[in-house]
Amino acid sequence: MIHRIGRALLAVVVLGLIAAACGPPTAPPLGRPALRQTPAAPRVFDNSDPAVLVDGGAVYLFGSTNNRWVPVRRITSFGATLAQSQQQWAQSPRDAMPALPAWVDPAERQIWAPTLIKLGSKYVMWFAAAHAGARDEANDQCIGRAEATTVTGPYIPASAPMYCGLPPEGAGGGLPASNPWGRGALDPQVLRGADGNLYLVVALSRTGANIGGLRLDSLGRVIGGANATPSTLASQAYPWHDGTDERWAAAPSSRTPP
Repeated sequence: MIHRIGRALLAVVVLGLIAAACGPPTAPPLGRPALRQTPAAPRVFDNSDPAVLVDGGAVYLFGSTNNRWVPVRRITSFGATLAQSQQQWAQSPRDAMPALPAWVDPAERQIWAPTLIKLGSKYVMWFAAAHAGARDEANDQCIGRAEATTVTGPYIPASAPMYCGLPPEGAGGGLPASNPWGRGALDPQVLRGADGNLYLVVALSRTGANIGGLRLDSLGRVIGGANATPSTLASQAYPWHDGTDERWAAAPSSRTPP
């Protein structure tokens, strides 16, 4: 028995040495996607980056800019068709945030990925938008914050962004100098942890630490300011994964709300 245990421990040690000698993991082979179930037909018309808020037993759906800056609708049926959803939206489109923040780039007037929570008697929304005056256009998004007294708005945005990613940096590695307000942040998600505190999960630009987490105060503001250092939740894992340069930035959308 002792000899068997000794051999087992030796095998573990040897395997560990082999793994260490092999260096970092390589990219996994590409394969066919596996679906656990057949995807159902879409039922909600023209809504991307959806966020759901349940309030008073009612379900409200928010999304990124379509023909409204922040479209919001109440979902009263989960059995309606896409055509019915399109007709309902055409009859009563509603904008949860009809006035854009002053810091948003007028050439890229879109709001992305809203996320919402009710804090006390107020409803708070966080969102991503392109900051005006960027010198690094590929990493120009920041996270904004807005408040409302009713679930469907109007949400009044703060005059300055709440979070803009990691601190500014100079040029290097083939990149120009970052924007003076930070390296960029997008796709926010706000949640309440098991400890009762609020947290912001956010995608980070110009870094290999691609997904970060930050503590928020009781009002939903980042503790540490607009360039607070996040905890890294996911980082660049493979050589083929480019997490440092978001140079795909698309041209401004032609679907600009009135």
